[in-house]
Amino acid sequence: MISTLHIKNIGIIDEIMIDFSKGFNILTGETGAGKTLIIGALGIVAGGRFSKEMIRKGENHSFVEVSIYLPNHPKAVDGNIIISREIFENGRNTCKINGRLVTVNELKEFMNNIINIHGQNDNQNLLNKENHIKYLDKFLGKEFLSKKNEYTELYNKYVDINRKLKENYGDEKEKQRKLDLLNYQVNEIKNASLKINEDEELEEQRNLIINAEKISKSLNEADMQINENALNSISIAIKKLEKIEDIDKKYEDANTNLKNSYYELQELARDINEYREDVFFDEEERNQIEERLDLIYSLKRKYGNTIEEILKYQDELESEINRIENLDEENQKTKEEKVNLMETKEKKVSKKAVKAKEATDEKVVKKATTKKDATKETKSKKTTSKAILKAEELKNEDVSEVEFKKEETNVVTSNKDFTEETEEAKVEHVEESKKTKENNAKLEASIAKLKGKKVGEKSEAKDSKLDTEVDEGEEIIIDAPKTDSESQKRKEKIEEQAELLEKKKKRKSSIITTSIIAALIVIIVIVIIIIGSLNSTTVESHDFYQWYSGQRVEYKGELTFTRKEGLTELKAKDRKVTLDSTPVYYADENGKVILPEDMAVVYPNNNGMMYRINHFADITEENGEIYLETNLATKTNKTKLEKAFLYDGQDLYFFLERTTITVNGTNYEVSPLSYAIVRYKQNVEIYNYEKDEYQVIDTTETQEAKVVTDTYTINMSVDSLQTAEKEQLLIKGLSYLQEFGTTEETQE
Repeated sequence: MISTLHIKNIGIIDEIMIDFSKGFNILTGETGAGKTLIIGALGIVAGGRFSKEMIRKGENHSFVEVSIYLPNHPKAVDGNIIISREIFENGRNTCKINGRLVTVNELKEFMNNIINIHGQNDNQNLLNKENHIKYLDKFLGKEFLSKKNEYTELYNKYVDINRKLKENYGDEKEKQRKLDLLNYQVNEIKNASLKINEDEELEEQRNLIINAEKISKSLNEADMQINENALNSISIAIKKLEKIEDIDKKYEDANTNLKNSYYELQELARDINEYREDVFFDEEERNQIEERLDLIYSLKRKYGNTIEEILKYQDELESEINRIENLDEENQKTKEEKVNLMETKEKKVSKKAVKAKEATDEKVVKKATTKKDATKETKSKKTTSKAILKAEELKNEDVSEVEFKKEETNVVTSNKDFTEETEEAKVEHVEESKKTKENNAKLEASIAKLKGKKVGEKSEAKDSKLDTEVDEGEEIIIDAPKTDSESQKRKEKIEEQAELLEKKKKRKSSIITTSIIAALIVIIVIVIIIIGSLNSTTVESHDFYQWYSGQRVEYKGELTFTRKEGLTELKAKDRKVTLDSTPVYYADENGKVILPEDMAVVYPNNNGMMYRINHFADITEENGEIYLETNLATKTNKTKLEKAFLYDGQDLYFFLERTTITVNGTNYEVSPLSYAIVRYKQNVEIYNYEKDEYQVIDTTETQEAKVVTDTYTINMSVDSLQTAEKEQLLIKGLSYLQEFGTTEETQE
């Protein structure tokens, strides 16, 4: 329960502290007293929306704090949970749970199961789509929930097996792509032929070359000063002392020391001269050193901070390659486990579900049949005049007054019923006619018996049989007498209705035949388009690069892109790789990218219209405008793309304008020609083309990846597009989309 509520600077409320007591609490007051503000404050602290207009006039922030007594909650401290939210005039939020900072989304998710605010027209639980399936499950009862839980358990096992296969590269395509990447990385490190401390030595050499001129100049000046100044001065001093060294021995010792210094200085001068001769500036050597250092720095950015770490990472890569190459046996066991799970457990649950469905269907069919029979009975009473007679009554009445009329058909339906009659109904009428004939024969024989007459030799046999077959209490149905005119009208009506029914059948048959032919033509056209799109090749004499799992992979030289059987293969001089829909960028041309897979161009502001962009198309940026370039046989088609984005039908979104991507409450701004890969409950990868930066955001716990604009919202977690008019799921396949540029709407 809510213990206390502290509100500050919201609307007319300066500051208030409300203590709630146990039991039922009621807020009363006149209009404008602030009851709605108090409820609104609870909504704010529960993660609801807040407008800065709600901040009290003259203040720069609002504050709400609530204390909730939940002794059994894992986050409770001394049985209490304290939630607070402070909102500033500039829009900044500060949310805390027990003093720990959290995001608004985390606060909303936490409070969703604690506080539920019900307004006059705002029943949150019923409006929340996430709760709908829970209500349906509860409505179906305990037996269904038990079966659902059993299925959920099996499904979780199935997911775990798939996850294990994925981690072990159970998908052969994914395995090959991973091996290609790992081998590329290993070869890149090996080809560098790194040596321990090589970078330090090269930096020293580069430093010497860069400062060669400065060193040489200083050495020249030092040599000149020693030879021209110091040595000459010392030489003069030696000569002066030689004149007086005979006078006193101490002068002789001083002169000897001076001479020694002179010789040492001469030796030092010779060393400096040698240093000077060794100093030189070689531009070619400097360039070689710079290239080598650039290579080492590039490898450091990718694989480690030092050469030792890079070489260690190489060993790890080789171990991983060896592990992947020997995973076949383990993956086979896992796949067998998956198959066994599907065949035993899952089928068991499916069988139960089928039985439950059959039981439900049987009830529905039985109910419908009963209703149908009742309807038929009612119609028969309305359309046919019948008399119910008992054998006992026939015995007591003058049977001469009863006129027996034998009919071929006993039931006549209305015109409307007849025209809507199915083949099954016709069969039923035939059976009814047979039964009517039999009843009429029985009735005829009974009447004859009661009159004491014989109806032929065959009737005598029937009389003995009817003695046992016709009980006194048995009901016998006979048609009431009809005039010849009524019978004729009825016959004409039947013939007319039969003719109409036959025409309707012929027309329906003609429509079906036409539809089948049209469908076959469409299928043939689609097959031709698909076959044409599956197999194609293009050759590019450019340098390219591609980001894969946070690694920048470079392709140099003449490249061959081949599309065969739905897969795109890139063949370079040094290797061959299988590509997914991740864009491949031109390294030697700015603002240009090639699409290895088919993509859909989506126009959110044009009713969500989508068209297919075929693989190997180029997206270019020129003077701030985005263009699509496609090679159509002998000519190149160039079309401007505006107010749109690209989608690969799976998990990749390619942006054609500056876009803000929000992932779990954090905004990431990207430039045109950037993209995002959203893997559900795994991660979100964002590449910013302008900065050439790649980020991987972990979303295993929670995932909310969106692009929100003034006119539309892209929910990338569930692949949906929402506008003011509607919300639609984005496609999961591209083959049925009309090719971009084939209609007037898509032409420039």
